[in-house]
Amino acid sequence: MYYFVLQCNVKVVINMTTISLRIDNDLAAKLEKIGQLMERSKSFIARKAIESYIEEIDILTEAKERYEDKKAEYIKYDEFKKEFNNNRN
Repeated sequence: MYYFVLQCNVKVVINMTTISLRIDNDLAAKLEKIGQLMERSKSFIARKAIESYIEEIDILTEAKERYEDKKAEYIKYDEFKKEFNNNRN
């Protein structure tokens, strides 16, 4: 089992917190490989993965809340496509 401490050292002043977590050996090897391929630290790769996961959860949570909103108005998909395509031009 590997223990990683996630930390980002940047020149811009950003408030960051250091955390530690446990991951299995296979995941650690994948994290190491991705870091080498991207020439980035394991901390950077792990932070980006966590950010991506949290963003996805936020989107799903908002979608669920909108779906459960009894006052929400819905349009048909064809209407949405037409409106979307009109707004792209």
